[in-house]
Amino acid sequence: MKLLYNAVIAVSSFILIGCDGSSSPNMALLALMSQTAVPGIQFKAVVGDSDAKCGSNIDGHGHASVMSFGKMNSQSNVNIMHVAGAMPITLQDLRFYVSNLELIDQDSNTIEVNVPDDGVWQASGVTLLDFENDTGDCSGTAATNTIIKTSIENKTYKGIRFYLGVPEVLNHLNPVTAPSPLNISGLAWMWSTGYIFGRFEFNATVVNSQSETSFWKAAVHFGSSGCNMGSPYGCNISNRPFIELLPTGGFNPSIHAVRFDLKTLVAGWDIGTAAESVAANSNNTIECHSNQGNSISDTNCPVPFANIGLDYATGQPSGTQSVFSIVAK
Repeated sequence: MKLLYNAVIAVSSFILIGCDGSSSPNMALLALMSQTAVPGIQFKAVVGDSDAKCGSNIDGHGHASVMSFGKMNSQSNVNIMHVAGAMPITLQDLRFYVSNLELIDQDSNTIEVNVPDDGVWQASGVTLLDFENDTGDCSGTAATNTIIKTSIENKTYKGIRFYLGVPEVLNHLNPVTAPSPLNISGLAWMWSTGYIFGRFEFNATVVNSQSETSFWKAAVHFGSSGCNMGSPYGCNISNRPFIELLPTGGFNPSIHAVRFDLKTLVAGWDIGTAAESVAANSNNTIECHSNQGNSISDTNCPVPFANIGLDYATGQPSGTQSVFSIVAK
């Protein structure tokens, strides 16, 4: 309250007494606003046109195409294509780590953003964004986090860039003793002694080529592979998506958010077809575990890898990603 009171007095003084003895309230307020730091960078998660949330069916995320049939093409059928060929879906998990956060100013200079430890969601420059709340089919934690907390200048930047993942120097910590958020067992791969950089899962009803209906879980997990299982630990294939967003008109963290689209991540991945092939597991799960050389990953991972701007063979950034974008808050 004292800080607010002092701010009001300062603004009032600036308004009432200008350098030339005149008042200019608009200029005073604009000056104050431009000097106010933004408390962080907001993220949001969607599935096409729908919010990504737990506890209910997510629909409205497809597009329709008309298919004609009959000799005279006098009849038609609307074929709806949706997330991975399934509709509706229910969210099961949507969490990912962000690191190496940078802003790009209007002169194309790189600004390294300080991300302070907060004891819960941020540690050593790494932030966990968590959009599931442990309701419905979701099975993570009740708490959520949709912001990278940091103090940055309130202005329009040319863009923003970051990595989805945990840096290699932190990737092999013991999650039992690591600081939060690097201590979450559901985001650690014990078989690769590293972290799951992003965990994206949903459930869907699938109709196969014999018109048989079944329930499937689809999962995309990003994480390093080709890892040395003994000390010193290390991984040959990074699998860290590099995201650089340079929107027309720039990025202003006070009015813009970074959007993740699950639909775009799995665009072109037909889990109905995968359910009838080697791409599926016996437990009705279709998975991409970023494990190059594994037949299931080799079948399921290339499409989501390409969508997020990763070359599956090398695990290095390649091409243009379409999963993240800048939107109004």
